[in-house]
Amino acid sequence: MPFQRLMKVFAMLATGALMSTMASASTAKAGPGLAELANATFTGLHGAAKSITLVDGRWEGEPWIEGGASVPSARLVGDLVVHADLNGDGVIESLNLISYSGGGTGHFVHLAVSRFNSGSVENVSNALLGDRVMVRGIRIQDETILVDLVQAGPGDGACCPGDMITRAWKLQPSGLEELPHSDQVRRLSPDILDGSEWRLSRWSPDEPVDEDIAISLAWADGRLTGGSACNRYFASVESGQGAASALVVGAVGSTRMACIDERRASAERRFLGALGKVNRMYFLAGDLVLYWGEGSEFGGLHFKRAMNDGN
Repeated sequence: MPFQRLMKVFAMLATGALMSTMASASTAKAGPGLAELANATFTGLHGAAKSITLVDGRWEGEPWIEGGASVPSARLVGDLVVHADLNGDGVIESLNLISYSGGGTGHFVHLAVSRFNSGSVENVSNALLGDRVMVRGIRIQDETILVDLVQAGPGDGACCPGDMITRAWKLQPSGLEELPHSDQVRRLSPDILDGSEWRLSRWSPDEPVDEDIAISLAWADGRLTGGSACNRYFASVESGQGAASALVVGAVGSTRMACIDERRASAERRFLGALGKVNRMYFLAGDLVLYWGEGSEFGGLHFKRAMNDGN
């Protein structure tokens, strides 16, 4: 076969392989989103006797005792969903968090893996993360799932975890398999916020912040700083007594630019007033929550990572 013809054959084969790869990639379907997961069926949750089907992100069973107040329940934890092909088969899986409670104080948080199967959401596998753990984030590295957690360490109550660790899983044909991981355990403290930027997204779980109200938060040199809708603010912060998540916020200061827009002025007053009462930090499915309280008034400021935050 002449050299030119041989090269032409090679080029045709290479082009065919490339087109096949592109076609395979283009036909890969996205994994289930938050809306589909909020109405999906999950199986094998720790403590659950049977599969449960969520409706708008929640499920509630029958009371253990007729007329009793203690009922089993389950819910999606936050709005974190991570999409990835976890085993190289061209199908995109979705990872999210779901919590199950038998009706007592325990809330068992699970890492759930789901995919579309014949148009329906299939819950492929679940892994128990722990009772009332905080999830700081979920990452994928070379098809390995890395979950950054805050879990109870020696001396911590289940209510108030303080050990920051990373745990790893691999999706196998039999389900999620936990892998050894050698990350050093660190204690939760405000220093974990160093180098990250956050934007206030909710005044409470059911009250979002208006999109045009920009309130940010960062940590540097032992204090919180950021924008408060109109001005720049700053507040010293120290770790509190007892639980690792406890905080003590010092006096809150800010610049003195006038807020012409009353909505922004109102949002600024509300934020700075709550900030001065913050007494605990918490991570909820990757979001940062600063809980505040004074007397009969209490709540939580919910923050999402800023889009330009590389951490």
